[in-house]
Amino acid sequence: MMKSIAALWIVACAGSTHADKAPAEARVEDRSVSIAWGPAVSDLRLGLSVDGTSVVFHLENVGKAKLEVWSHVATHETHLDWYALQLVHNGNARELRFVDDRNRSAPIKATLDPGAQLSHKVDVAAWAARAANNSQPLAPGSYTATATYEVTDGPVWHGKLTSGPIALTIPTK
Repeated sequence: MMKSIAALWIVACAGSTHADKAPAEARVEDRSVSIAWGPAVSDLRLGLSVDGTSVVFHLENVGKAKLEVWSHVATHETHLDWYALQLVHNGNARELRFVDDRNRSAPIKATLDPGAQLSHKVDVAAWAARAANNSQPLAPGSYTATATYEVTDGPVWHGKLTSGPIALTIPTK
């Protein structure tokens, strides 16, 4: 009986996204959103869309065969080790990363069928203010944002992708 309860708890926790604790995460599958796609590399492409002060990273398999990719890192919240966001505001460039302190973690691999997408939504303003990104909140105003996804290890797709640019607006508080 205790083994059954423990197994059920493990399965329940594995499916949790901790969205109430994490300023980054959540898969989105809304295909009506305008996505700024970058060029495909080895049948995979990266796109970027905006949702308020959040951005959504989109990976899409544009080939004819299944692709295995690194999706995210599961920890107490979702980390996106292979993603970066480049922001330009008033001629000044800044790069944000979506990795923070963690004690235990596991990289999560996803299989993308031809035409399938994998997406992650990230609260840019919240991540910019974290110590991992030098604790520098974003100034109000208009930004141009592009994303990169780079994988150099593991039993998955390898390469570097760049999205198309999007406009991101940080409102005055």
